[in-house]
Amino acid sequence: MTDSIVRDTREVGAPPVLVVLPGDDALFSRVVRSRIDGVRSGAVALGAARRALRVRYPSSNLYRQRSVLVKGVPTEMWFAYRDGRNRPSLPVDRWWRKRGVARGVVDTSGRLTRMNSACRNLLRIPKPAGPLLMARDYLPAAICEELFDAPGWLPEVRSGGSTSTLPRGAERIPIEFHATWQGAGPAHHQLQMRTIRERETADAGHTIDGSSLASISARTRRELLRGATRRELAPGERLRVTVHGDAWAVLVVSGVVRLYLTAETLEATVLYSSHGSLLGTHWNVGDDEASRVGLETVTPSTILQLDARVIDRLARTHRGFAQGLLEEGRQQLNDVVQSYASRSLATLSQRLAREILLLDDLQLHDTMVPVTEKQLADGVGSMRESVARALAGLRREGWVATTRYGIILLDRDALRAHADAPA
Repeated sequence: MTDSIVRDTREVGAPPVLVVLPGDDALFSRVVRSRIDGVRSGAVALGAARRALRVRYPSSNLYRQRSVLVKGVPTEMWFAYRDGRNRPSLPVDRWWRKRGVARGVVDTSGRLTRMNSACRNLLRIPKPAGPLLMARDYLPAAICEELFDAPGWLPEVRSGGSTSTLPRGAERIPIEFHATWQGAGPAHHQLQMRTIRERETADAGHTIDGSSLASISARTRRELLRGATRRELAPGERLRVTVHGDAWAVLVVSGVVRLYLTAETLEATVLYSSHGSLLGTHWNVGDDEASRVGLETVTPSTILQLDARVIDRLARTHRGFAQGLLEEGRQQLNDVVQSYASRSLATLSQRLAREILLLDDLQLHDTMVPVTEKQLADGVGSMRESVARALAGLRREGWVATTRYGIILLDRDALRAHADAPA
C-alpha cells in the first residue's frame, strides 16, 4: 500500500498532516509541500498557492481543514489532489518496466540520447537525426526542469514519475513519465513515457487480467471490449442516470462501487466491488428484476460500460467465458453472504467499523477512505444521524479521524479488534 499521508515533523506539538493523492507521485508531493510552506509562513495566500500549483498541474486542487481531531488533538490537515477530487485512483502499475514502452536517456547537460523507436515515434523524431538532440526541443518544459534544471528532486527519490503534456504544435498530448536517477550511468537519467490514451488502453487489459475472466481467449477479450465506453464517475453517481434502458453491464477499472437492490422505498446494498469486478443485470431473470438492480459509486470510480447483449451472447457461445462468469457470480454470492452475516449479530458501531475496514481494503493503495456519512448509512442500513453518533464514538477512541473529504484510519488493528469482538 502506498502511504499518501505525509507528516511535517519540523514543528513541536501537533504537526500538520498532508494527504496527497495519488500517493505515489513523489514529485507532486514535493511541489505541494513547498506551496504549503509558503502559505504557513505567511509568504503567500492559499488562493495564490493553489493557482501556482495549477501552473504545473492544471487539474490539481489544494485544501486546508483546521482543527481535525486526531486522537483527540486538534490538527491542521491539508489535502492535495493532483488530478482533482473526483478523479479515481488507479491500481499500481509498473508500466515503465514493460517492453515496448517509449524510453530514452537525458543527461544533465540536456541532451536526449539512446531513444528507442517508440520514443522517436512519440516525439516525432526521424531516425536519421543529428547527434546533438536537445531535450528542450522535444520534451515538455516541466520534464526538462525536473530532470536537469532542478536535480534536487530525482536524486532524493532515486526513481519516480508524474504527469505532463507533450506539445505538438497547437495540440497538447497528456502523458505520464517515469525517470530513474543515473539509471543509464553517471549524470545520465533513464526516461520512460506513455500517453494517457495508452494508459487507458492498458487499464482495460489489466482489469480483465485481475478478474475471473483472465483466462478468456484474446478473441473473446476483443469481443468483450469492442464498443466499450470508458466512464469516470464522481462519488454518488448512479449508472441508471447515465445509461438508458434496463439491461446493463460494467467492468470496474478502479474505485469502489456498490450494487444495490431497490425494494419499494428502500435501497439495500447487495455488495461492494472494486477493480476487476464484472457487474450487471446478466444474473437476473426478466426485465422487471433487471430494472430493480442499480449501481452507485462510493468513491471516484472508473468503469467500462459494456454491451449487455454481448455478455449474454458470449456466455452462450464461449465456454471459457461462461466459466469465468460463473466464477465471478460465485465470488459475488460469497461476498453477499459474508456481508449479511456480518450485519446480523453486531452493534451499529461494529457494523460501521466493518464497513470502513471493507472500503479501506477495497481501496488497495490509498490511506484515506473518501466516503460520506450518507454513504456509510446506506451501506450499514441505518439512519445518517445514528451513523454520525457511532462515528463520533470511533473518533473518540482515536481509531479514525473524520474530515470533509473522507475518513482516515489511525489504528487499523484496534478498529479491526472492535469490529470482530463479540456483539
